Amino acid sequence: MNKDSQHKSTEAQQWPPISFEKHVWQQDGNQDATERIEEDVVKGESKGPFAKAVEGSGDSGSSSLGLNRSTEMEYQAALPLLIAERSVAVPDDLSARISALLVEMARFDVELGQRADNVPTMLLRSESSASSQIDRLTSTAQSVALAELYPKASSDARLVVANMIATQRALELPAGLSLEGIVEIHDLLLDNSHLENQTNSAFEKLRQKPVWLGGTSFTPHTALFVPPAFQHVPEYMADLIEFGTRSDLNPVVKAAILYAQFQTVHPFLTANGQTGRALIHHIFRAEGVLSSTLIPVSVGFLHNIDSLINALQSYREGDPLVIIEELVSALELALFVSRVTETSIESLLEDWDSLVGHRKGSKIRQLPKTLVKQPVVNSAYLADSLGVTQRTATTLILRACEYGMLRHMGKRQRGDFYQSDAIINVLDEINEASTFRNIRIA
Repeated sequence: MNKDSQHKSTEAQQWPPISFEKHVWQQDGNQDATERIEEDVVKGESKGPFAKAVEGSGDSGSSSLGLNRSTEMEYQAALPLLIAERSVAVPDDLSARISALLVEMARFDVELGQRADNVPTMLLRSESSASSQIDRLTSTAQSVALAELYPKASSDARLVVANMIATQRALELPAGLSLEGIVEIHDLLLDNSHLENQTNSAFEKLRQKPVWLGGTSFTPHTALFVPPAFQHVPEYMADLIEFGTRSDLNPVVKAAILYAQFQTVHPFLTANGQTGRALIHHIFRAEGVLSSTLIPVSVGFLHNIDSLINALQSYREGDPLVIIEELVSALELALFVSRVTETSIESLLEDWDSLVGHRKGSKIRQLPKTLVKQPVVNSAYLADSLGVTQRTATTLILRACEYGMLRHMGKRQRGDFYQSDAIINVLDEINEASTFRNIRIA
């Protein structure tokens, strides 16, 4: 989003900026340092407004960062606004842009709902890959598809698969936000969820430590931003959930502010960014904007991460309009990419259909749409998906290889895997952020 196109809120429209409260940071050299959560889109170091030394204590030993192993210093943690009842004034031109976008999103949703080519699954893959990439988890489309069938795939690929499962669950949750639903999404995102604090209370799964963005891993004093102290997180989450129940807000406005507030509160130790983006999809499904598919908004965010960083910072400084417009721009680009994907898959399926040329009921003609859903397969997967014996599935795979629809990937411990290069190429084109650097949506 160009800065020139950003709306400049009037003083009456702007919210007050977030405030801060002082905390004493004390770290004993005999204990592990509180982990700095370097996620979402924050990078680099900055000498933030948090570094007023109060007292150096403990032994004289120093860490590799040149700080005393036992330190006691003041730092400032954010006190975000409560938003449950806060008004949001959207300028007429931005409101008109949002209305036009919602019409196009609904039209695209209806189009995909009338088809049976599994494009929504491809868009889910693209969303999960891009959302993970924003949080510095990168994996190829081939690796992710393999990870769905092969448990010893790379850890990053498994985490992208976990994102797919979590995002799908976000679409399925009942309308209205609940802390239990948010925690469920977050738990599904964690491939190592067995290491989390497993309790019966959703509130007890919220973070119990300070976190900070940017700076060093040793203390929060050079951080770019320090979210609220963990003692305040339950109150902020209750406020956020109440905000999510409002019926007076446009779904795009609601999704943008909820996402920005979620990132500001940072209720978990990890995966806050991915959880927040999954909630955007939940809102669009719960509000009835989309029912057949999702729009891979993270592909749009990935187009210009610096712009997303600036929008979140503007939100914290009291201007909610910037993140609203940022979400609109991301959705416009993501919708464009989705339509390109739909066209590519439609053309590919037509080519394969004419190539195969068998009667309509034959299993080989069902294979292309199965590959759109799962572009890496083995005989066991196809046997289950197509309702055939594994021997028949193997025969279908060999015929698909003759047609150029599949290619042998080589043996893994549990059998042979085959990939559809054509489908993988479409996914890689979507997920390659640089592909869309120069796109401008009319």
